[in-house]
Amino acid sequence: MHGGPWGGAIITILIIWTCFASVYTGLLGASRIPYNAAKDGVFFKKFAHLHPKMKFPNYSLVVIGLIMVICCFFDLTTVINALMAVQIVVQFMMQIIALSVLRRKHPRLNRPYKEWLYPIPSIIAFLGWGFVFFSSGVSAISLAVIWTIIGILVFWGRTWYVNHVKPAMTTGGQDVDN
Repeated sequence: MHGGPWGGAIITILIIWTCFASVYTGLLGASRIPYNAAKDGVFFKKFAHLHPKMKFPNYSLVVIGLIMVICCFFDLTTVINALMAVQIVVQFMMQIIALSVLRRKHPRLNRPYKEWLYPIPSIIAFLGWGFVFFSSGVSAISLAVIWTIIGILVFWGRTWYVNHVKPAMTTGGQDVDN
C-alpha cells in the first residue's frame, strides 16, 4: 500500500475538483456561443449583455445553466447520444446535402478542392452518418428530435419577430429594444 486511506482521499478530492473545474469551464465556454451570436445580430439581443462588473455573459450563462439542469434529469448516456445525434444531423449530414446543392446550383463556381468520384463519397458518408444516427437509440433520437424542433421553433419565432413585430415597433427611426 503506497498512500493508504489518506492517499485515496487526496486522489478522490483531486478527481472531484477536476470534475467541477471541467463542468464550470464547459458552462462558461458554452455561454459565449449565444453571446457571440447575439453580438453578431443573429440571436436574441438580450444574450449580448455582459455583467456590468464581472464582464461575463450573465443572461446566456443562466440559460445554458438551465439547459444543463434539464439534461440532469436524463441518463448521461442518453444525453451524450442525443447531442451526437443532433450534431450528426445538423452538421455532418446537412454539410453533405449542402455540398450537393452547391454543386448542382452553381456548377461553374471556382472550388479550391476536388471530391474524387463525386457523388459516391458523399453517398457513402451520408449512409455512414445515418447508421451512426440510428444506432444512438430511440431515447437519444427522441430527445434530439425534441431539441431540434425547439430550436427550429425559436428560430422561426425570432425571424417572425424581427421581420414583422420589430419593424412595427419602430417609431421615429429608433428601434425598441427586444
